[in-house]
Amino acid sequence: YQASEKTLAGYMMGTFDIGPKFQMTTGVRVEHNWFEAETPLFDPVNVPLGDRAPTFRTDKNDYTEVLPGIHFRYEASNRVVFRAAYTNTYGRPAFREMVAVTQFDDVNNIITTGNPELEPYTAKNYDLSMEYFGATTYFQLALFHKRVSNFVLEQGDTIDGADGYRGLPLNPGETYTVTTFSNQHESVNKGVELAARYRFAKLPEPFSSLYVDGSATYTDSDGRYADRPGEKLPTYGASEWLFNMGVGFDRGRMSAQLSYRYRSPYLEGLESVDRQNRELGFTPDSGDDWWGEQKYWNWESSYRLSRNYRLYLNVTNLFEYTNVGYQSPPKNRYPEDSYFHQRRWSFGIKGSF
Repeated sequence: YQASEKTLAGYMMGTFDIGPKFQMTTGVRVEHNWFEAETPLFDPVNVPLGDRAPTFRTDKNDYTEVLPGIHFRYEASNRVVFRAAYTNTYGRPAFREMVAVTQFDDVNNIITTGNPELEPYTAKNYDLSMEYFGATTYFQLALFHKRVSNFVLEQGDTIDGADGYRGLPLNPGETYTVTTFSNQHESVNKGVELAARYRFAKLPEPFSSLYVDGSATYTDSDGRYADRPGEKLPTYGASEWLFNMGVGFDRGRMSAQLSYRYRSPYLEGLESVDRQNRELGFTPDSGDDWWGEQKYWNWESSYRLSRNYRLYLNVTNLFEYTNVGYQSPPKNRYPEDSYFHQRRWSFGIKGSF
């Protein structure tokens, strides 16, 4: 296939001082997007090669997004700053989600295709934060509320081969799964984030170059899906808890950090209430896919050779954590996938010119 996307954008922005401690920055960005894709149509395998003629499907889409934003900053003291913001943002679907290329797995009876009628997702974001800047301490408390419309979800449905699908050679009486992408109603994510950093400046050298930092984010998400009305479901891909913490050393040419990252389970795939499930009497959530919790230890270190060059040694997933996917809600935890990630080493030299 061939696909192209063009964007024409313009923005206006202004910053205004309202008194000695209060500042407002506001503006608007306008974007217009054009999308076009040319996709070859499926040529049944039972048609003789000499009789096959290339035919193509052309899909076009264009839309305009107006994205206003306003930011406030209040400097309560030389150490304490308050911020508040309202912004509009949007995201374009990926090419693989929009291009109508059809892939047919005739062994497992799975049909996968894109959806050229997808709309971009839009978000209205509200943020409020307080920051403290101490001599050896940094602290931040932030609240957020994000309302997302038209977010994209990959879903599968079942059809009988007698129904046919885009000229594919399907067998009547056999069940096929058709997977594609669709816009959902909306989701609301709201929560709180804490972040802090402390440097042990009062310790004797060289321990005064040690520091600890960390962050924790709690998100309450509510996703509303076209095929699952009335159900309390999280937003696709949103974890309830995120944790990051680390201990590091930064002195002169040398820097190093050992960090730990945690992510709680999240919804990875949503089962549609399709004909096969209804006939078999399964509950709607019986086929939902969840990724289990993720725990990673990482090491990063570097040594500055000169102003422009630095040696580095990084190790990802030090203890080789295994990631497990489950079917049905986390309370049932039927294992479906298991990925063993080996420890990854990377080293080299970085330069800037």
